[in-house]
Amino acid sequence: MFAQITNKIELTFWDVSISFLTKATWLKWPIGQVLHIIQDENLKTKLASIVVIACAGFGVGVLAYFIYLLG
Repeated sequence: MFAQITNKIELTFWDVSISFLTKATWLKWPIGQVLHIIQDENLKTKLASIVVIACAGFGVGVLAYFIYLLG
């Protein structure tokens, strides 16, 4: 009995989700961009470099803040 109810809820959820996502044009553009980044090795390397530099800059900023607090 409980399994049938959960099965119906799951099927309803996926039916609504699929119909919503097929109509969601605002979601298709970011997914297309992510797929483009995943497939392009040169772009993936550049993006990884940007992320590493941003994280390093953030770490230096946090370190500078804590050094300021100590002084």
